[in-house]
Amino acid sequence: MTLERGRHRQRPRTVAAPTVVSRRALLQRALVRLAVVSGVVATLAGAPLPAQGSATPSLDRRADLFADRHQVSGGYGDWRSVGLRLSVPAGTRDTWFVEVLQRSAFGDAGTYVSAANQHVWGERVYSYLGVGGGSGDFVLPDLRLDASLSTKWGRRRALVTTLGTTVVDAKLGYRDVGGFGALTAYLSPLVVAEGGVRVTRSTPGDVDAVRGNAAITLGRQGKAVVVLRGSSGREGFQLLGADAAVRRFTSHEGAASWRQWLGPYGGVLLQGEHYQNPFYRRTGVTLGVFAHW
Repeated sequence: MTLERGRHRQRPRTVAAPTVVSRRALLQRALVRLAVVSGVVATLAGAPLPAQGSATPSLDRRADLFADRHQVSGGYGDWRSVGLRLSVPAGTRDTWFVEVLQRSAFGDAGTYVSAANQHVWGERVYSYLGVGGGSGDFVLPDLRLDASLSTKWGRRRALVTTLGTTVVDAKLGYRDVGGFGALTAYLSPLVVAEGGVRVTRSTPGDVDAVRGNAAITLGRQGKAVVVLRGSSGREGFQLLGADAAVRRFTSHEGAASWRQWLGPYGGVLLQGEHYQNPFYRRTGVTLGVFAHW
């Protein structure tokens, strides 16, 4: 037995099939959480838009509204999500990020809300601090904390090193604690390359996992941007149901995204991704729109 938030729960078995939730229950959950998302969107959308004839909107101030659909093999059911992301500068040193996501996956459904701050400490150093949490039975974590410190190097400050940590308090008594390092190179005004490594310890069981990732960004903000990214390595655990968990496995993921501006006030975005591990494969598409003000 494990103790979680004041309650005793039986630890999930590692090979059981995911719990089946009735369609009516999933629909009721989705409607409630979509109502929450709609309320947050309505509140956050209250900022006034610039009047005609005013200055061009800031590219750093942005709202993304998106939806995705993922086909999942192995009989685990498809994923569906709808979400909102906001990026809002505050003064010259701070940028705030807010995300609201409603997700249905593996027969579970929940709403995830997060907020983060990026603070510029000087010409070469900036930090990132974020916190988030989700509802539902097992897919979304109860709590996630992210913190990192980045430093720019060289005369052109075109090389950036980042060191950080992540803590994930998942449901059903599972937890990840890890650190990561990354190197970002601004090769030209149109090309940015990034590579990194993440080391994680998962409990219970003290399972260590190492995962590498890389990305390349092509294009110019305000015109069009394409991002190609991939990751590969070990995972400590993954919850596939209320009584189903898989542990100590290798997975691979790749994605390509395209953001196209249709004018100074925004445009459209498209992303495709594929993920696979020994238990299932997942292929998804994300469609969305974004706006600046």
